[in-house]
Amino acid sequence: MRVLTGADEIILDEILISPRSDPEDDASSPERRRIVPLFETLSLKQILIIAPKTANLDSSSFAAEHFLGSKAIIGEYIASDGIIHSEPVQANCILESRRLHRPISERRHLKPVTDMLPSSVSNPEAYSLASRHVILPFDLHQDPSQFQDKSNYDLLFNLFPRVQAIGFDDYTLTFRFLELPAQPWPKTVAGVPSYLTADPNDRGPTGPLGHWSRSQISLQGDLDLRRNDAAVGLIFDLVRDFCSGNQIAINEIQFWGSFVIIVLDHDSDDVLDAVPGSVARCPCFYLFEAEVRKDCRSHVLRAKPTLPSHHVDDTRYQTLRPGVMLSAGKPRGQDDEILSSSGILVKDKHGRGYMTAAAHAFPDGDFDTLVYHPRFSDTPLGRIETTETNTDIALIRLARDVHFVNEPFENTVNPGPPIKFKEFARAASTRLGESCRMDTPSSGYVEGTKRVHAIRKLPRVCAYETKDTWIPADWLYMGQGSNMALSSEGAGSVVWNTDHQVTGFFRYAPQSGIFKDYAQVIAADNLIDDGYTIA
Repeated sequence: MRVLTGADEIILDEILISPRSDPEDDASSPERRRIVPLFETLSLKQILIIAPKTANLDSSSFAAEHFLGSKAIIGEYIASDGIIHSEPVQANCILESRRLHRPISERRHLKPVTDMLPSSVSNPEAYSLASRHVILPFDLHQDPSQFQDKSNYDLLFNLFPRVQAIGFDDYTLTFRFLELPAQPWPKTVAGVPSYLTADPNDRGPTGPLGHWSRSQISLQGDLDLRRNDAAVGLIFDLVRDFCSGNQIAINEIQFWGSFVIIVLDHDSDDVLDAVPGSVARCPCFYLFEAEVRKDCRSHVLRAKPTLPSHHVDDTRYQTLRPGVMLSAGKPRGQDDEILSSSGILVKDKHGRGYMTAAAHAFPDGDFDTLVYHPRFSDTPLGRIETTETNTDIALIRLARDVHFVNEPFENTVNPGPPIKFKEFARAASTRLGESCRMDTPSSGYVEGTKRVHAIRKLPRVCAYETKDTWIPADWLYMGQGSNMALSSEGAGSVVWNTDHQVTGFFRYAPQSGIFKDYAQVIAADNLIDDGYTIA
């Protein structure tokens, strides 16, 4: 972690992080992956704090989640020349603070950051921001209006060299350049995801606005539900009721905070004359199903791993836990296995235990219902006993000698004391912009942000069904360049929040197109409604 402070005098804040448990206690230490995926290995480990000289840096100043296991670097920021001086300090977990005041003439004891750069770094100016999170005196997630403050904007504008413009949609900062600075780049800045581009036509991870309604229809125009996460259920009901009453077939409704995107079932331009232009003062935009799902099949189910085998973790672990690679065996007539990830151990109302997995990784008719370790198809781990109808969640009864613990792997990005998953959280209890985590066999540990509340209509199983069934299926923004790491081998992986509650299960991540760098998640609501709890 680097702490950058004001210009008149040097204020060095040594951030001490203390472990909550004895690192010598093997029984309490989480297991590490035998093979750490490349994406996790290359992930930035440090935190950068830019604070005014009067800042009181202590444990109440920052979210504790940012500092678990982080490497601390103390330093100063000289506003007049923009040079960062720093020296490393080893650190581990709970924040404490010591202040040291020295006149500016004594800054010679600090090493310029350029003296510590790896030889592979060609642009020291950009490397000064090579941190996972850049924490500023203001937090745009907590208060988006802070972006309008001139001093805050100026600070953002001067973070990177040669910035041309900055865009902010209340959830993501987009920095525009004529020429991109050298990588690596921070994942978040001022509490929100950051995105860097030199393409004037690149809108970044903002919503794909698609097609406009040509009608003057406004649903509940007397209500203002913009940026109201708690009322998202009402927005969904208003849209569904209108479309059902007017025989307009829709497949998905997405709430992006200040606007709504509706996925139409049929690719017909005429329908845009009959659909709402807004709902509860949220403008409505439309996508056709073909636009959203044209690459879905290839990304949801891909037999051959995207990354080389030494970049994914296909270890045969004796004890299963969330994020262990699973195999469905080989399709008839093919040489490649279908790979996915273990989810979590749950129990039903009667106390029977099951491991969750991605149902689409075990397609009916092509495979047996047995589940294996990769490359070890002679010893099954268990058998699929049931699936949550059309929700893409399979429930696996494990073999008697197979043990499962509801603890994720220890990771190299944000290491700390072991955590144990104990409860689910409904989609409606989460908020846009909240932090989330995954740990998949192809990506390792990766952090993201909830960006879209969404519900998805399930296909009807029987001809006599007269009522549509909808399930929460949210979209997470996983960060710039995450698309290749979040491959089909991670399907079924657990998604959890900063309170260690399981919020859902990773389904797929488009490799390109309008949802590139996003991940679709099947919410845990489906299991909660059927009476399942975490074992």
